[in-house]
Amino acid sequence: MMTTLIKISAIAMVLLSGAAYSAEAPRPITKSVETTTRTTLGSGYNTRAYNYGAMQPLNSANDIRQSQIDLTTVSVRTVWPEDAKTVKQASQYILDTIGYRLVTEYPAPSDANKLADQKIPPIAKVHRTMPIIDVLQMLIGFDNYVVVDHAHKLVSFTKRSIR
Repeated sequence: MMTTLIKISAIAMVLLSGAAYSAEAPRPITKSVETTTRTTLGSGYNTRAYNYGAMQPLNSANDIRQSQIDLTTVSVRTVWPEDAKTVKQASQYILDTIGYRLVTEYPAPSDANKLADQKIPPIAKVHRTMPIIDVLQMLIGFDNYVVVDHAHKLVSFTKRSIR
């Protein structure tokens, strides 16, 4: 018991002194470190992203953009507002949380509007937590495609062509 307390105290002193972080110079975010970047999301909370490979906070919006976090993989709860009756309304509701827009008119695929005007399927009315991209796929059906333009923060739908 005493040995455990001494080890914990020694680790705590190193962490509190900052020696664990100053042992090496901060490394820039590189392709090999991108996979270890995480973002904490929350409404009304101080959000901060860290590069866990170098244990340095990412301070600017430019740093966060450079880490290329795919916001469509963020998990959301599938609870729709009462006035959301169509796939388009439900999709816009979900995409607004991450700053993406749903595009159903030109230059979107020609069948995007038809897919978006469908009623919300019963499977999507079950309350669950899942990634945004999976929610969108569930809304349009698994036989169709979700088209994502990360550079312009646009999302659209298209039917799978049968050849």
